Amino acid sequence: MNFQPTMYSLMAFLLLAFLIGFVTAWIMRNLSWAERLRGSAERLHACERDLNAATARLRASDGLVEQAQRSAAEEAARVELTQSEIKRYADDLKRYDEDLASANEKKSTLKHQVEDLGLLLKARETEIDRQKSEQGSQQARLLKLESDVNQRGSQLSELRAVQDQNETALAQAQSALSECRGALSLRETELAASTRELGLALENHKRDLKGWESQFGEMAAMIRRGPQKIAVAPRAPQSISNDKPARVYQDRPAQVDDLIAIYGVGPKLAALLNKLGVWQFRQVASWDSDDIAWFDERLEQFRGRIVREHWVASAAKCQSDKYGKSP
Repeated sequence: MNFQPTMYSLMAFLLLAFLIGFVTAWIMRNLSWAERLRGSAERLHACERDLNAATARLRASDGLVEQAQRSAAEEAARVELTQSEIKRYADDLKRYDEDLASANEKKSTLKHQVEDLGLLLKARETEIDRQKSEQGSQQARLLKLESDVNQRGSQLSELRAVQDQNETALAQAQSALSECRGALSLRETELAASTRELGLALENHKRDLKGWESQFGEMAAMIRRGPQKIAVAPRAPQSISNDKPARVYQDRPAQVDDLIAIYGVGPKLAALLNKLGVWQFRQVASWDSDDIAWFDERLEQFRGRIVREHWVASAAKCQSDKYGKSP
């Protein structure tokens, strides 16, 4: 009879454990995986507390054993009636034991999984720390690159400023070169005109020299023949063609120049040149020796001034200054 109350208490304890395991399993199926891990740990702790409490109550129930023994007689009949139920309960308890063993295995598995998750979490934290360290080094490199970019930008600005200065200097040099070329072209034109004038003067001097040599030869012959009256024949005038040069105008052209700008030409000479068909600088600048001789013959009291005052070179300079090009 002393066995039966203890058996009931054990059955109640096992039933309570079964219910706790069943509820725990049911709750675990309806929770997410991460929540199951946390809930399982909490429930396991709760189960341990409940088991400890049940053990304490079981120990406390020893005092009630005597009272249970007194009621055991009354319950004997009912025990006999419930033997079949006890057997069924025993089978259920066995099944519950199996479920409890399975739950313990699952608990062990979950524990290992929690440990694995802890290791994975630590590895992840280590990886995050490493990535943070790499990110810090990358930020340092980025700051260095930004500093290099700013420095290169400053250098580029300085190089652009130097380039602008060089381009300005080059433009000035090109402008000076153009001016030098223009001056050189003008000097070449003046040199050509001076050469033509010197050639004309040399030809005139040669003709005068030949005339004087002829006269000196005649005088020497007369002196050798004896004292006679020496009659010096005047030098024959230079034969000038009456044909007008091709570079003269019959009428006033649409474009005329102020011939007074030519060195040695005044208003009277300018009017005389206009009368002879000369209205532009390029006409005078293009005179050759024949043209100079033709115009010099018709300048009346102004003869010899074309060569003496270098009209051709002066007209070429006036042409270049006004129109920017040589005739």
